[in-house]
Amino acid sequence: MPTKSKKLQKSEVEDLRLKLIESENNFKKYCTEVASQNEEYKAINEKYLKTNEELSEKNSTIIRIMNEMRWNEAKSRQMFISSPVGIMYYDTTLFINELNFAFSEILSAPYNLLKGFDLKTMNDKKVLPAIKDAISGKTGHYEGFYKSTLSGKEVYVNFSTHPLYSREDSSVIIGGVLLAQDLTKWKHTQEKLEENEENLRLTLESIGDCVIVTNQNTEI
Repeated sequence: MPTKSKKLQKSEVEDLRLKLIESENNFKKYCTEVASQNEEYKAINEKYLKTNEELSEKNSTIIRIMNEMRWNEAKSRQMFISSPVGIMYYDTTLFINELNFAFSEILSAPYNLLKGFDLKTMNDKKVLPAIKDAISGKTGHYEGFYKSTLSGKEVYVNFSTHPLYSREDSSVIIGGVLLAQDLTKWKHTQEKLEENEENLRLTLESIGDCVIVTNQNTEI
């Protein structure tokens, strides 16, 4: 059975045309905004990667110096205090012996509560295997979300752990050193970038080419 044509008024055709133009312009504007945001987020990501590479080199230097010098010697102590990298020492029984301001700031926990803290009692134990690696003579690593037991703050961190050797006998492990970086802002940037890309993909999938064909009598 033939489909009955629907006659449109010229004003209706014009309204539809204008709405299509408006939709197209809005979509182009949205794509431009997303592209601009993505460029910004990509720039932040590139900056992070460069900074992270620089910090990795500094971390290697820190570990080398810490194993060559006693931590309370003047030079080592000054580097320990002023380092932008969070540094925390712990003994073989997993009690924190010392930490710097940067480490305290990352976890938003006071120095006096962190010093002497038993790491075995952490509520969030995802980082514990990396901490134990160091006192076993291995390098440990953890990257992910971590919730501080003392402050309740959740941060996205990069933790690397390294053995700390006795100055008298370099074969004896006396504890570990944990180096901490707060990557929370970078992680949120990554998530926003992924969200924008997903929204753009879904928008593109939901839009089809819309064409209205009419005859001379403005019938569809």
